[in-house]
Amino acid sequence: FEYIFWRIRGVNSFWPSAGIISGLIIFLLADPAAPIELAIGATFLAVVGKQFIRLANAHIFNPAAFGLLAAGFLGLPITWWGVSWGYLPLALTILGAGYVSLFAIRQYKIVFSFLVVALVGSSLYIGHIIPAINQMLVGAFWFFALVMLPEPMTAAKLSKIRIFYGSLIALLPFTLSQLHFFPEPLLASLLVGNLAARIGDTKLNWGKE
Repeated sequence: FEYIFWRIRGVNSFWPSAGIISGLIIFLLADPAAPIELAIGATFLAVVGKQFIRLANAHIFNPAAFGLLAAGFLGLPITWWGVSWGYLPLALTILGAGYVSLFAIRQYKIVFSFLVVALVGSSLYIGHIIPAINQMLVGAFWFFALVMLPEPMTAAKLSKIRIFYGSLIALLPFTLSQLHFFPEPLLASLLVGNLAARIGDTKLNWGKE
């Protein structure tokens, strides 16, 4: 799909490594028992969002999250099956993605603010810290926190708003889940955070920090 839209936009093509990663994320999160046309639709919508919903000459939304959520409205179940089946994906995510996010691309402000606010918010929402911690001991949570949340193209660029970005995305699911509208409130929260980050980066002159 990316090659087609590059031709439409008149952009020189290159190896779509980011597109491959987005496709892999969609594969890991979408229900494998879902109709194949819905999974293909999620991939198509991810590319549409990346290529055509742009601000400051860059795409706004995490492509995989955008494609999954849009396809979710069309009936695609989002089960996070590929990162939720045991402690192995949890360990691999924390070790592998944790190293990349925290040390290689230095997104620790985003990740740590998200983790702290998510823990505090869950503890207050549930009424006890132990169940809140147990909710965090699943691969899906850490995959989101270490892979999708700090994705550098759509996360907050400016250091001064990274803590706000992580905190906002940690808080939003508590509100959005009460609306019973979004097929996956966590992904919806990420997209809202992406938009807020891009607006904030643009207003505060991203690149001049």
